[in-house]
Amino acid sequence: MLKWIVRLSLLLLMVLWQDRPSWLPDSVEHWWPEITAAANRHGVEPALLADIVIVESCGNPEAVSPSGAVGLLGIQPLIASGIVSQRGISGHTAGKLVNPEYNLDFGSYYLAQQMKAFGSVIDAAGAYNGGPGTMGNYLKKGVALPTETIRYRDWVTGLWNERNLSSSPTLNRWLAAGGQHACNNAAIVLKNYPPR
Repeated sequence: MLKWIVRLSLLLLMVLWQDRPSWLPDSVEHWWPEITAAANRHGVEPALLADIVIVESCGNPEAVSPSGAVGLLGIQPLIASGIVSQRGISGHTAGKLVNPEYNLDFGSYYLAQQMKAFGSVIDAAGAYNGGPGTMGNYLKKGVALPTETIRYRDWVTGLWNERNLSSSPTLNRWLAAGGQHACNNAAIVLKNYPPR
């Protein structure tokens, strides 16, 4: 019996860790089981969700951006309120957005909406960052995207395109452009979480 439990556990670990980019920062890899569960629950690719975690927080569940985006996936409290209304969730508070599983659930739901609405990683990433209205205006009316959204879209799309490579030039550029600071902060915060 114990032999079968060990085999089943190893099989489960193999399934959970498949399709994981080999170059994920340790602070993002820490959350891979939760990323995979949330992505699968909402029908998005775990590697794409991990790419967004990289750019939003580098795996820091306590991250707060200058614009007020919170947690692993940088959820804006206003976006969270919309998700609460759409899904009929009760008991939501903005403070729950620092809970990794809660944040990943909301972010993967929101990403799934953008993938459904826009159909491509590049456009869904732009909508995730700049909002679906901004992305829609860009695509339909040619209204210029904000510089931040262009950069964000390029980072996420580059990471996504390199998911099967042994290293990611885009990740290296992102780290050099300031992402290393986010990863350093994530590593400090993760010292308060149990090791895996």
